[in-house]
Amino acid sequence: MISLGSYYEIESQLLLSFDLEFINLKELEDLNNTLQQIIKMMSKFSNSLKI
Repeated sequence: MISLGSYYEIESQLLLSFDLEFINLKELEDLNNTLQQIIKMMSKFSNSLKI
């Protein structure tokens, strides 16, 4: 699934941003939680299209 690959790419960018101190721990956690919610929604949507 393409969206899963994009998820891992964004996740790695978030971790890199944290490591380079562009974002703090709270921002990392908030963004990661949002990202996980989005991937769950995309997964449910994808499953709803399968008959």
